[in-house]
Amino acid sequence: MTQLLAGSPLEPAHFPVGRRTITVVDHQRNDRRLAIDLWYPAAVGDAERSVYELFPGVSFAAATAQHEAPARSGKYPLILFSHGRTGMRFSYAMACEAFAARGAIVVSSDHPGDALADWLLGTHTDDRTNEVDRVADAHLVLHLLLGGADPLPVDLANAI
Repeated sequence: MTQLLAGSPLEPAHFPVGRRTITVVDHQRNDRRLAIDLWYPAAVGDAERSVYELFPGVSFAAATAQHEAPARSGKYPLILFSHGRTGMRFSYAMACEAFAARGAIVVSSDHPGDALADWLLGTHTDDRTNEVDRVADAHLVLHLLLGGADPLPVDLANAI
């Protein structure tokens, strides 16, 4: 039997980590805008540390991710990560950074209507709409990434 080894969470990182944020528009769904974060093995380890902005004026520094560092050459597995209810695309940033440091490209999008801000502002969607939207969001993200469409940077498109 072949055994898949996930690695130890205490294992040292194999690669520096880069992070980029892109925005895409789904014209098929009333111009729905999705902010997407990508974490990936980076080529260098000396770029500026990335910052996650929760709200204007409220942010936190990344544990290891570097802002728009160039991607390391090579092909890497893709992990599509979807935040939980009332979350944000970077709610699990440390886990996403850890996956990237061990050789994966991780992509996570916001889900408009089911993000923390939507719940705080009372603009969240109902459960049924949310479930349909999340599946469509994931489909759009995978379609864009696997198709190499803009606005995905070339170095990342080549790594997937």
